[in-house]
Order: sequence, then C-alpha cells, then structure tokens
Amino acid sequence: CVQAIQENPSAVLFDSRAHAHLKLEQWMEAVEDATKAIELDPGAAKAYLRKGCAGDKRSSLSTFLSILQPSSSLP
Repeated sequence: CVQAIQENPSAVLFDSRAHAHLKLEQWMEAVEDATKAIELDPGAAKAYLRKGCAGDKRSSLSTFLSILQPSSSLP
C-alpha cells in the first residue's frame, strides 16, 4: 500500500490505509490518512467516518469535535 500511495496518491488508497490503521488500533495514523483522503476528495464519506472513529478512540470529546469540524462542509 505504501508503494502504491507513493506512486499514485489517491483518496481511495489513503482511505483504505486509514481503515487498516483503525483495525490495528493506530488511531493517529488513521486520522492522518483519513485527513489526506478528505483533502484529495472532499466527498469521500468513508474517510470522514474513519476519521471520526479514530478521533473518538484517541481523544477527549472536545478534541474529537475539533477533528470533525471540517466535515461540516460536505458537498
């Protein structure tokens, strides 16, 4: 997955890796990859879900809400 992302970064690849990070309980990495997926494709609904799930696991409520803040601008 790392090589594919380096060769051709796409929202789908970052979202898939964010999902893998969630399964491994690597919350920060999941948030980072989900954020990158959203930057590449603001309509990537699963990336918002993964970002929210990871944020919920790693943060207090206030931090969790700040992680989700940009998602209020969904198209």
